[in-house]
Amino acid sequence: MEENASNPVVEVSGEGKGESIEGKDGPPVDDCCPICFGDFTIPCKANCGHWYCANCILQFWNYSSASKPCKCPMCSRYINRLTPESSLSLQQEQEVAEVLKKVVRYNLLFVGGARGLVQKVYELPFFMTRIFVAMMDPDTEDSYLQEMRIFAMALSVLYAATPFDFIPTGEVSTFLKLHSSQLPIFLLDEILDLRGDGVKKFPLAKLRGVMRTVPKSYYKHFSNSEQIDFQKQSSLITLPQPRAHPLVPKDHPFFVRTDLTAHEMGPPKTVRTISQEAFDEVVKENMEDLGMDPTEALQDAIQTLSLQGVDLSGIVKCVPGESSLKDNPLIQSLERLKQLDLNSKDKFSDEDLNEMMGLFDKLIELCGGNEGSVNAAVATKNGGVELVCSICYKIRCGSKRVLDSCLKTMALLVHDVQSTETFRTGGGPKLLVNILIDGNEDPEILNSGFAVVAASATGNEVVKESYMELKIDELILEILSRQRNDSIQSLYDAIRVLLTPDDDRVVASQVYGYARRFAKIGIARALVHSLHAGLSSPSLISASIALKAVAVNDEICKSVAENGGIDALLRCIDDSGLQGNKTVARICCSLLSKLAGSDSNKSAIIEKGGMDKLIVVSARFSDDASVLQEVMSIITVLSLRSPENAARAMEAGAGDLAIQAMLKFPNAQQLQRSSCFMIRNLVARNPENRKLLLSNGVEKLIRQAKENHEICKDAATDALRDLGLDDYNK
Repeated sequence: MEENASNPVVEVSGEGKGESIEGKDGPPVDDCCPICFGDFTIPCKANCGHWYCANCILQFWNYSSASKPCKCPMCSRYINRLTPESSLSLQQEQEVAEVLKKVVRYNLLFVGGARGLVQKVYELPFFMTRIFVAMMDPDTEDSYLQEMRIFAMALSVLYAATPFDFIPTGEVSTFLKLHSSQLPIFLLDEILDLRGDGVKKFPLAKLRGVMRTVPKSYYKHFSNSEQIDFQKQSSLITLPQPRAHPLVPKDHPFFVRTDLTAHEMGPPKTVRTISQEAFDEVVKENMEDLGMDPTEALQDAIQTLSLQGVDLSGIVKCVPGESSLKDNPLIQSLERLKQLDLNSKDKFSDEDLNEMMGLFDKLIELCGGNEGSVNAAVATKNGGVELVCSICYKIRCGSKRVLDSCLKTMALLVHDVQSTETFRTGGGPKLLVNILIDGNEDPEILNSGFAVVAASATGNEVVKESYMELKIDELILEILSRQRNDSIQSLYDAIRVLLTPDDDRVVASQVYGYARRFAKIGIARALVHSLHAGLSSPSLISASIALKAVAVNDEICKSVAENGGIDALLRCIDDSGLQGNKTVARICCSLLSKLAGSDSNKSAIIEKGGMDKLIVVSARFSDDASVLQEVMSIITVLSLRSPENAARAMEAGAGDLAIQAMLKFPNAQQLQRSSCFMIRNLVARNPENRKLLLSNGVEKLIRQAKENHEICKDAATDALRDLGLDDYNK
């Protein structure tokens, strides 16, 4: 099994066709590219076994070392060879051919031995271009590029310090002479990345010569608490970030550079925004210049700005003359909270706390109703997130009731990327973790606090990283291990969100590593214990979803089984059928499908009577397509590479299940697709099953699914082929 055990894979039979999509034919059918999170386009398999879009992995290589193969974003192994999907060689499209040429070129560069050396010499112009570009990028981490950059900048200092033009650079020479006093400062900034996002360390020996050329006035731009500390006994120095230097402006065109974040964030989406004052001015101009009545002027302003692509979220749209911004109850509550916050120094009086309690309840009502997202955007645009953070800081050791309401308000306000970024830059993650540590005995504070964790980490990879740096995983384990957590539902939501790669700005998410870290310290084991209470536990569904997010590889899936996870799930699935609980049945089947990805767990599920229990629960929920889909997903995984399990499934009635489900739910696309997958694995290594299914009319059903549903075309074609039909492509 690959490291990611989450995706069911299906088999292929026939001569020369391979045994599984994951093995030879192509990428896992239910998987996506780990880089772009989209469907695979021109899929290529790395030597480590992970699949990527060819363009994605080649583009990812462009951000790595020029002379080294790139590392797999999933397992960090060097990718020495990319193997395109076999069917790509038959395609004639020019775009595919060009990409395949690039893949072949990449493979030749890193083939190793004499052939690889010859290819590197042949591609020397390409390497020199890459190295030169990397040398000009201060964010490049390669040590030899650091040396080349130091040499180049030292040469610039020498050139600026001497009157003799030993390098005829034309206009560049004039520029260097005019800016000779600034070059040492620029050199120091570039070496230490003082104008970057964080403090860098650099070998002290390489700085001593440079420091002699830096004017002492440069150090005056550090605050008193940010003095440079040169310690002779240390080989490294650490410099804080300076204030802007008047001689070297940050926006100088010669010194401007593009910084890449640690997550290699993609380009931000450009969204046009407008202030409340500007919007009101547009409405006013419509009334005064065009003679519109107030209602018409407001509607025209909204329509015009919307057509221009302006984001109007957070704008209070009031009719002039009838209402104003100050009449909005949300704005009134925020303004009053601002007054209370400004009037207090370090803490609030009891009278202020009582008033704040009512104001927070009002905000919760406004931001949690039918128009909650609209009001939350208005509150965010008017400084609501910063205000609530400030109040939380002052009352975290005060009234628990007010703090609980404050946290509930915060969970509603951080609703999008902009608000979560505001929360992060305002020190929200650290403040929140401190609140959770102080209130770890109070279930209400914990529930409200982890609701903020879930809300703020949704769609923001940087916030996730902030929480992990604050060791929130250890706090979660402590809470899970110490007390009954039925009332802390948001704790499980926080686990799920922290381990979900939902930030589309990130090239490669780090959540896979976070999940392994969660499992390593024992969170997976603690979540399994939450399942043993069965349907009587109100946290069963939440704990199952959280455990599914943690179980990302074979090792973790095995540990879940070793701690009784499979026994607990089969019992819950059986009980859900008896009690008619569709939600529990669907969620538990989904988790069991992921755990079944481990070969050792497949045997355990079969030995414990799991196949028969799945058929029974499918009969009890025969009117629910979502439950049937999850049941068939489990059988698909159990039958993979196992003719014994496929035979057992047919004996239990899996073939009839697929046929009846396809007949009953012809419009359920995902169910039709899952049926094709399951049929394919049932017959791939069991030719005797083909005749049974064909005699029951499965061919007609598969062809209908292929014709009616776009997402079923590939799965249906493969199923028809494995059924032994020659015209499977028709």
